[in-house]
Amino acid sequence: MTEKITLIGAGSLGSFQALLISKIAHAIGCEIEVFDHDKVESHNTDNQLYRLSDAGSLKADSLKKIVYLLTEKNIKTEPVKINQSDILRLRGIVIVMVDSMAARREIFEACKNDASVSYYIEARTGGNTAYVYAFNPRQQGSISQYAQMLYSDKRVLNPACATIETVPALWAVAAAVAKILILIKKDDSFRDKFLEVVVNFEDLPLVKTDKKEII
Repeated sequence: MTEKITLIGAGSLGSFQALLISKIAHAIGCEIEVFDHDKVESHNTDNQLYRLSDAGSLKADSLKKIVYLLTEKNIKTEPVKINQSDILRLRGIVIVMVDSMAARREIFEACKNDASVSYYIEARTGGNTAYVYAFNPRQQGSISQYAQMLYSDKRVLNPACATIETVPALWAVAAAVAKILILIKKDDSFRDKFLEVVVNFEDLPLVKTDKKEII
């Protein structure tokens, strides 16, 4: 049975995420729908999936075209700002990639304890550092643990926005989320674990080994 994935946000995190999910969606038995109401601005092309020729277009429309160009797969996109009624209609796996704590809290409050939402993933980034949280939104322990991560926007330190230099970290987040999706589709027991992934690309990630040949 195909499980729906709803991705909220198609900016610096969400645009790369949509492409990667579209590459694996069929293999893991999922279909994706993306919500974003913003238009592409020229500076977005530095750190998002969009092209200069997309400037002025709705991100939802441009993303759909780019994903099809690269994968020959059609994804559903909604060029609207998700509102309370939209949130209440969310189903399946919900992935939240928005840029304010207030929006994260609103979406989470609507999704928690909802039998229609099977899994919840949220990612946030600042510069070369990012966090990904993934859990069952109906499990009380996970709800309590995640609620501690929803502090006020006033407490956000306002780190540098995504830039060309932070694109590797954005791709790392997309890869981490894709891996989580693969894990929970292969083994249901992962759905009952609270997963937290930390991406820190402030320095070059290094893997040390004594082996001269690893392939």
